[in-house]
Amino acid sequence: MSFLTQMRYRLQQWMYGRNGIDVLSRDLNILALAFMLLDYLLKTHIINWLGLLIFAVNIYRICSRNIAKRATENQAYLTFKGHFENWFIKKKKLFSDRKYYRFYKCSSCKQKLRVPKGKGKIEITCPKCGLHFIKKT
Repeated sequence: MSFLTQMRYRLQQWMYGRNGIDVLSRDLNILALAFMLLDYLLKTHIINWLGLLIFAVNIYRICSRNIAKRATENQAYLTFKGHFENWFIKKKKLFSDRKYYRFYKCSSCKQKLRVPKGKGKIEITCPKCGLHFIKKT
């Protein structure tokens, strides 16, 4: 057995029962490296220490044996990240649809309504509250 194979085997045994790398750990590593790169460009040592602190917290998370708590943290992060990504996807879709549709908000219930462009003045009925109003498309 080679030296590298032995070290790999020992590392696998040591990591057994520990949290390991999850999505939050990966993103924390990226954030820490981004802070360190920013510090390299700006030459301020405060940002570098912040990056090192994030990296140290991440090492603690990876080596932690409290898997249930780390899984809860990861799930909360994934929920937050999902909300942010969904918001971004909606804005991107609205931006791409602006050529073919016009968007209005119902004055009563604030429901977003999408109507095709180029139809002149049309009567729009809100599907949520039933309010009728006339707008130019």
